[in-house]
Amino acid sequence: MIKSISNKFFLVLILLSVFLGFCLAITNSYGYDIDTYSMIYTFLNLIHNGTYIHSRLPGSPVAELGIGALAWLGGSKLTNSFNLILFLSSVTLFPYIFKKNIKLTNYLAFLALCITSPLLLFENTHAMDYSWGLFFFILGSIIYSRTKYNFVSVFLFVLSIGSRFIYSLYIIPIFLFNVKEKSINTLSKRIIFTILTLFFSVLIFTPIWYFNNLSLDLLKTVSGDERAFMQMFGRFIYKNIMNFGLIQTLIISLLITKNLAIKNKILWIKENNLFSILIIIFLNMIVFFKLPYEPMYLQISLISIYYIISTGFEFKNINKIFIAGIISMNIFGWFKTIDIIQITYESNNKCSSVNAIQAEPNLSLKKGKLDWLMDKNDDVICFNKLFEDINGFNYSSEILNGESLR
Repeated sequence: MIKSISNKFFLVLILLSVFLGFCLAITNSYGYDIDTYSMIYTFLNLIHNGTYIHSRLPGSPVAELGIGALAWLGGSKLTNSFNLILFLSSVTLFPYIFKKNIKLTNYLAFLALCITSPLLLFENTHAMDYSWGLFFFILGSIIYSRTKYNFVSVFLFVLSIGSRFIYSLYIIPIFLFNVKEKSINTLSKRIIFTILTLFFSVLIFTPIWYFNNLSLDLLKTVSGDERAFMQMFGRFIYKNIMNFGLIQTLIISLLITKNLAIKNKILWIKENNLFSILIIIFLNMIVFFKLPYEPMYLQISLISIYYIISTGFEFKNINKIFIAGIISMNIFGWFKTIDIIQITYESNNKCSSVNAIQAEPNLSLKKGKLDWLMDKNDDVICFNKLFEDINGFNYSSEILNGESLR
């Protein structure tokens, strides 16, 4: 009886969150991130000039062509909705990478945690390449781990890396450490498949490499090398807390600490097939420490941690209260955000680059992710003029209004 009530509760939250997500997707502009507009520009340049110019290094050719084609056919409504579908499909499939069977209550709890997350839900209502890479990665991981069609998984992993190059790191733990049911159980075969995937992925980026004069600078990006280590570490901790939510971070820490205190850690990891997922989280955190900018860099870690807390421990007693608390604070985060630092920026102009000049501790209640997203939709005015002349074609009005570019 109690499980039935829990399942219905989770299901209602999931359906309401999905409904809200699609309402936002069809009303949002193309988004607030310049990378989205750069990818659309790449596609339009290919259409009108016949040349491929990557949106930014090292490029995202699969997502650039995919997002550009969707914008061409259906404008921001189609582009945003498709991106949301990729995200929802990703979290729906994610648990099956690591478990063949999962209890319904744990599965619905995992989905509710992911889909109510302010970061995961709202950031996926406009077009970006994060969920493109995530979707192909998850689908490839399932086919590799649960079927005998291993070469299909290589193709999907190549699409993932072609969408987000960073997934070239995350496929390695899947190949080497994830439990595989069908063939390829020897280490040598796993290594061969890893090399094959990376080789075919490199082929996608070969034109970009060539046009960069065969330089490996395409692998570089803006980093915080110039900043002191403690400043980088502080920013890393702060961004992690804000991406999960302050209260959610405390609850997750307490939940994991309480449950692992009475378990054999190694045995627990082995029983739940968590070696690969823990390595992925570790790699993702290293990347985010180096580049603590875009919140969505942490998408795969957030999903992975939600998976661990919803399926790695018994779903009873105090754990139910912990998970309900996280979901409740996720929904609270739609409307209000609990912040712990007051940041002063160099300029308040929305079209200027974001440069923080001062930060000081300050516990405050700020606008939630929903209001923040609605405000950021207006940032399209910062980018539409980039499309005024593409080989004689003016797309600025279509970009501004989220219309089809065809």
